[in-house]
Amino acid sequence: MSASDSGQDIPPPPGMTPFLLVLLIALGLIGWGAYGQWQRDGEATRTLEAIRTLVPHVRTVVAERADGPVELTLPGETRPFLTAAIAARATGYIAERKIDIGSRVKAGTCSCGSPPPTSISNWFRRGPNSVSSRRRSSRRTRRWSRRRPT
Repeated sequence: MSASDSGQDIPPPPGMTPFLLVLLIALGLIGWGAYGQWQRDGEATRTLEAIRTLVPHVRTVVAERADGPVELTLPGETRPFLTAAIAARATGYIAERKIDIGSRVKAGTCSCGSPPPTSISNWFRRGPNSVSSRRRSSRRTRRWSRRRPT
């Protein structure tokens, strides 16, 4: 049996209209993009030409000889030529500061006070890193490690 014998009609091929419509839309989009590119190029060329032919506006004054000194004020900041880093000579733990930044002091003034040596040793004995604290921690760790998971 052939296709003509089956009784079904073969649809005719599409005409030229859909192809022409797609071609016209594609050409329109390409033309629109080319026109936008042409406009941008023209703007860039005009801007470049304006920059090339720019003549800056400068105010001028005729120079005159001054009789005395002239005061000139310029913006800026002043920095020292030399600086010295000063470090404190206090060692150990400082318990009390008697002077703050910017305070006026005289030679020989005591600037800070340190605690007596006995209070420092007591602090070390009570601290978290003391020997007894470490012993307790190691005992606790051993006990936890001996436990079996249930």
